[in-house]
Amino acid sequence: MKGKTAMTLRSLTLLVLAQVVAVGWGYRESAAGSITGRNATTNTVVFSDNGFEDDTAGSPPNAPATGSWTAIQGIGTGVDVATPFPALVTNDVSPGPNDGLNYFIVNRPSNNNSQRPLLIANLASPVTGSDILAFSFAFQRGTGSLQMILADSVGNAIANVTSNTGAGAWNLFNGAFSVGGATALPNSGSFWQDVTLRYAADGSLYELTVDGQTALFSGTPTSGPLGRIEFRTNGIGSWYIDGIVPEPSSIVLLGLGIGGVMLRSRRRMS
Repeated sequence: MKGKTAMTLRSLTLLVLAQVVAVGWGYRESAAGSITGRNATTNTVVFSDNGFEDDTAGSPPNAPATGSWTAIQGIGTGVDVATPFPALVTNDVSPGPNDGLNYFIVNRPSNNNSQRPLLIANLASPVTGSDILAFSFAFQRGTGSLQMILADSVGNAIANVTSNTGAGAWNLFNGAFSVGGATALPNSGSFWQDVTLRYAADGSLYELTVDGQTALFSGTPTSGPLGRIEFRTNGIGSWYIDGIVPEPSSIVLLGLGIGGVMLRSRRRMS
């Protein structure tokens, strides 16, 4: 009888673990990615978008769930007056999205422009005082370079984050672009990266996390109310942003815990 019970518990354990893997994989494949800004001090969401999944390819983004988007198309001059300088939602197969079907492209084909294309994420409410903003998104550099400006609600720069096409590194600068430089965080144009910027409005924290690795700003950060994130081109070329899909760690841990209890029970009975 004990042998049959042990076999039953063993089978149940294997079944639970298999279902944990299946559920976790299914969650990773079907969950909507998100671009999220959160006041980490008050645990308040100040920006949230589902990675452009409810948007139309070839158009500016729709209104996000929290906050707002401003997409400004680039304008060429001279020989490039008829060249599109887009800042639009796309579903192109190359390089393809990080999640779902859609993602966002900003392209600057030349320096002959009177207006560079850009995308602005406007926070629903400013992050002020000593509160910390945590802003997360997926990024692929492509052939271009990103200049991400953390600013107040009217566009006064608080911090500058750039992706360097030459050295292949992320760079952190203050609002005036006068202090800062390269970090050890790698930046590749061939694959998507998960990026989180954490910044305290009083300048007490300035850090960037890319694919789990974190770099701290080495100088004295600029302080000020945080109202928006500007995604600009820093030179010629294209870059892309999309939503990040959270890993189903809680589901996996729960399943492993159940499996461990079953294995322990089986050992006691055998």
